[in-house]
Amino acid sequence: RTLNELELAAKSVTHVVRDLVNTVTVLSERSDALRDLNNGGGEQKQREVYQNWSSYEFKANEMEQQVAILKIEKDLITARRKLAEMRKYGYHADESDAEQ
Repeated sequence: RTLNELELAAKSVTHVVRDLVNTVTVLSERSDALRDLNNGGGEQKQREVYQNWSSYEFKANEMEQQVAILKIEKDLITARRKLAEMRKYGYHADESDAEQ
Protein backbone atom coordinates (compact mmCIF):
# COMPACT_ATOMS: atom_id res chain seq x y z
CA ARG A 1 0.00 0.00 0.00
CA THR A 2 2.75 2.45 0.90
CA LEU A 3 4.56 1.55 -2.30
CA ASN A 4 1.43 2.35 -4.34
CA GLU A 5 1.07 5.70 -2.60
CA LEU A 6 4.71 6.43 -3.29
CA GLU A 7 4.29 5.56 -6.97
CA LEU A 8 1.23 7.82 -7.23
CA ALA A 9 3.12 10.63 -5.54
CA ALA A 10 6.04 10.14 -7.95
CA LYS A 11 3.67 10.29 -10.93
CA SER A 12 2.10 13.45 -9.56
CA VAL A 13 5.51 15.04 -9.14
CA THR A 14 6.42 14.04 -12.70
CA HIS A 15 3.25 15.67 -14.07
CA VAL A 16 3.77 18.83 -12.05
CA VAL A 17 7.40 19.10 -13.17
CA ARG A 18 6.37 18.57 -16.80
CA ASP A 19 3.75 21.32 -16.49
CA LEU A 20 6.31 23.60 -14.87
CA VAL A 21 8.83 22.98 -17.65
CA ASN A 22 6.17 23.68 -20.29
CA THR A 23 5.16 26.90 -18.57
CA VAL A 24 8.76 28.07 -18.27
CA THR A 25 9.36 27.23 -21.92
CA VAL A 26 6.35 29.30 -23.01
CA LEU A 27 7.39 32.21 -20.80
CA SER A 28 10.94 32.01 -22.10
CA GLU A 29 9.72 32.09 -25.71
CA ARG A 30 7.52 35.09 -24.95
CA SER A 31 10.39 36.82 -23.19
CA ASP A 32 12.62 36.20 -26.21
CA ALA A 33 9.91 37.57 -28.50
CA LEU A 34 9.57 40.66 -26.34
CA ARG A 35 13.35 41.16 -26.33
CA ASP A 36 13.41 40.84 -30.12
CA LEU A 37 10.55 43.28 -30.31
CA ASN A 38 12.41 45.81 -28.17
CA ASN A 39 15.52 45.39 -30.30
CA GLY A 40 13.84 46.78 -33.39
CA GLY A 41 11.56 44.04 -34.67
CA GLY A 42 9.42 44.97 -37.65
CA GLU A 43 5.86 46.20 -37.41
CA GLN A 44 4.44 42.88 -38.57
CA LYS A 45 6.44 41.01 -35.96
CA GLN A 46 5.23 43.45 -33.30
CA ARG A 47 1.62 42.76 -34.23
CA GLU A 48 2.19 39.01 -34.08
CA VAL A 49 3.70 39.28 -30.61
CA TYR A 50 0.90 41.52 -29.38
CA GLN A 51 -1.77 39.20 -30.78
CA ASN A 52 -0.29 36.24 -28.92
CA TRP A 53 -0.49 38.00 -25.55
CA SER A 54 -3.40 37.46 -23.24
CA SER A 55 -5.17 40.61 -22.07
CA TYR A 56 -3.34 40.30 -18.74
CA GLU A 57 0.06 40.00 -20.47
CA PHE A 58 -0.74 42.96 -22.70
CA LYS A 59 -1.72 45.15 -19.74
CA ALA A 60 1.30 44.02 -17.70
CA ASN A 61 3.69 44.79 -20.57
CA GLU A 62 1.98 48.11 -21.18
CA MET A 63 2.45 49.05 -17.53
CA GLU A 64 6.09 47.90 -17.55
CA GLN A 65 6.71 50.07 -20.60
CA GLN A 66 5.10 53.05 -18.86
CA VAL A 67 7.30 52.51 -15.79
CA ALA A 68 10.40 52.38 -18.01
CA ILE A 69 9.36 55.65 -19.68
CA LEU A 70 8.79 57.34 -16.31
CA LYS A 71 12.23 56.24 -15.09
CA ILE A 72 13.87 57.61 -18.23
CA GLU A 73 11.97 60.90 -17.86
CA LYS A 74 13.07 61.15 -14.21
CA ASP A 75 16.70 60.52 -15.21
CA LEU A 76 16.39 63.19 -17.91
CA ILE A 77 15.04 65.73 -15.42
CA THR A 78 17.86 64.91 -12.99
CA ALA A 79 20.47 65.28 -15.75
CA ARG A 80 19.01 68.63 -16.81
CA ARG A 81 19.12 69.90 -13.23
CA LYS A 82 22.73 68.78 -12.89
CA LEU A 83 23.63 70.52 -16.16
CA ALA A 84 21.90 73.70 -14.98
CA GLU A 85 23.88 73.59 -11.72
CA MET A 86 27.12 73.05 -13.64
CA ARG A 87 26.38 75.99 -15.93
CA LYS A 88 25.42 78.16 -12.98
CA TYR A 89 28.71 77.33 -11.30
CA GLY A 90 30.57 77.87 -14.56
CA TYR A 91 29.09 81.34 -15.02
CA HIS A 92 30.04 82.34 -11.48
CA ALA A 93 33.56 80.95 -11.98
CA ASP A 94 33.90 82.92 -15.24
CA GLU A 95 32.82 86.12 -13.46
CA SER A 96 35.39 85.53 -10.72
CA ASP A 97 38.14 84.98 -13.29
CA ALA A 98 37.18 88.15 -15.16
CA GLU A 99 37.40 90.28 -11.99
CA GLN A 100 40.95 89.16 -11.24
